[in-house]
Amino acid sequence: MSSPWITPEPEPGNKGVFDSENFSAAISSIALPGSGHLIRGRRTAGLIWLFLSVVFYAALLLFRVAAMVNVFLLAGIAAIVMSCVAAYDCCLRGSQDLWPRKFGFLVLVVLGSLIWGSGARYAVRYLSGLIYSQASSEAMSPTIENLDSVLVDMRYYQHHRPEEGDIVLVYHRFPSSPNSILMIKRLIGLPGDTVEVSNGKVVRNGTPLEEKYARYLPSPPYLDWVRTMPTRTVPPSKLFLLGDNRDLSLDSRSPDVGYYDESELRGKVIAVVHWPW
Repeated sequence: MSSPWITPEPEPGNKGVFDSENFSAAISSIALPGSGHLIRGRRTAGLIWLFLSVVFYAALLLFRVAAMVNVFLLAGIAAIVMSCVAAYDCCLRGSQDLWPRKFGFLVLVVLGSLIWGSGARYAVRYLSGLIYSQASSEAMSPTIENLDSVLVDMRYYQHHRPEEGDIVLVYHRFPSSPNSILMIKRLIGLPGDTVEVSNGKVVRNGTPLEEKYARYLPSPPYLDWVRTMPTRTVPPSKLFLLGDNRDLSLDSRSPDVGYYDESELRGKVIAVVHWPW
């Protein structure tokens, strides 16, 4: 009884699981399931494994699975399991070597698959235009707390126009500093919009915004511009950005910051995650 990936094709001579050819086949199987089978001369099984693994990784990129945090985590686990099973089928199945040696070899395969899986997840995210960034202040609290990790789609604004309410990653240079700084802010006003702040309440195009995400200190801050700003019209190619933690955010209300340029947009925050990647 055989299955597509466990075939009756003859095995090359068994020299032990730690034979250099077997070890090379295991490494190849971890990196690309099926390639190790071809090294060992098992063409049918190798081609089937190669087809499955190429389709799997192509689907991750085509459907941008990395943008779906939980699904991508499961896909990473699936990739590690696939590498382990392929390496086992290629290099351990049917081996007459001693069990302690086979167990040691299997441990190395699992460790290698974990290392490869970590690198492969990073590569898939990079090729998908997705990165993880970490909040470095409380300016976006409570939406994004200090040191929270966020998933950013760096290609989003290549295909979409910015919209009010987007949480964005910007690379902005303050007049008082020669270096630009990565920041996370919420997009409030687009070019041509009128924006006013009255007693902390944001009014856009004459309509007060319902901002359930905004946070304010119990007592008013000492800086006038924080809760009061006369009506402004956002210039062309500029953006009006605010932090959700209004009384502790240095943003477009401040005379030292002003508007952000559209060219400073780096991506859209699409998820907040609570584990390291």
